[in-house]
Amino acid sequence: MHILHRKIKADALRALSGNWGKAIASTLLFGSICAFFFLLGKFFAKLLDLSSTMDLLHITTELRSENFLSEFLAVFLVLFEIIAIFVIAVPIFMGILRWYSHTVLCGCEEITTIFYYFSKPKLFFKSLLLVLNIVCRKVFWGLICLTPGGLVAGISLYIISLNSDGQNLFFAKLCIFVGTVLFLAGMIVFWLIGLRYSLACYLMIKEETLSVTRCIRLSRQYTLKSRGDLFRFSLSFLPFFIVSCFLFPILFVLPYYLMSFSIYAQYLIEQNQRYPDSLMESTGTAKQEKREKPTDFSF
Repeated sequence: MHILHRKIKADALRALSGNWGKAIASTLLFGSICAFFFLLGKFFAKLLDLSSTMDLLHITTELRSENFLSEFLAVFLVLFEIIAIFVIAVPIFMGILRWYSHTVLCGCEEITTIFYYFSKPKLFFKSLLLVLNIVCRKVFWGLICLTPGGLVAGISLYIISLNSDGQNLFFAKLCIFVGTVLFLAGMIVFWLIGLRYSLACYLMIKEETLSVTRCIRLSRQYTLKSRGDLFRFSLSFLPFFIVSCFLFPILFVLPYYLMSFSIYAQYLIEQNQRYPDSLMESTGTAKQEKREKPTDFSF
């Protein structure tokens, strides 16, 4: 599979050749939209003198009658930021994925494609519903995977803060270590589970008539045998994203990653649609068939 990974990355660089300007522009646009609504929320917080209330985790721990209006406005502003970013940024992001996917398949695509999901109300709401569905599923699995380790480490830290010289200090520190290990293991499991939904957006882009539930179900089926490889593929970009902590490289790393993942997604979708029986091999019911040469996305 490492050969496949290298080929996909090489094809991604070829696809981006001559398209770097469009890719960087789409990244800047997406980042600018998120930053705009974030700063807009900060502006209204300053205008309404809510900065101190929002700094304290957005709401105070105890509701007081004289502070209720400020706390309500602070919560409202936070919700406004989240909803506004979601409603505007999600269709833009889906359009960006569509641009990458069509660039992979056609070799060239107009940058105006990123606004495609604003062209029809049905597409707009369908894109929001798909992403919301995926986010809710990931939040659910995140709570299951991360809560045990987080609770063990958090409770142990709280015990130490109450009695730092107690006899159970060693046991509490051991629990912190165990909780941290559980939390890290939970993050890996959560990442692997999250990869089940990694093809859903690409399936909607490829076939707009598919329902949201169908896109998610097919994504889970298509990634059933490839999650480990998808995990290693995503992990191979980790050094690039670490370098991107300096901010400027992200303008090149993110397009490179999205183009590479779009190629991989198209490859998996094509393979599973061409050989649907391969999804049943694990049950022993599939028949051995002579396979054709895999689709080549080279440029």
